[in-house]
Amino acid sequence: LLPGEKHTLRAEIEGDELHVWVDDKPLWRGQLPESARALKGPAGFRSDNLSYIVDKFEAPAGDPNATLPKCVAGDGD
Repeated sequence: LLPGEKHTLRAEIEGDELHVWVDDKPLWRGQLPESARALKGPAGFRSDNLSYIVDKFEAPAGDPNATLPKCVAGDGD
């Protein structure tokens, strides 16, 4: 990844695993700690030591007690 490039980031939780894609290519998969099951609230993201501009961040509304929604990329993202 280079400064100024645009990329699409997508992450999904399946069971106790987190799956991450960049530009529709699988990048990382890992086991979540049991404490992740207790997380509640809106979808979000966090990054350390990066500077970025978010063009679009979208997640469907739903039951706040349901599984966290997946990130959805739009045109040009």
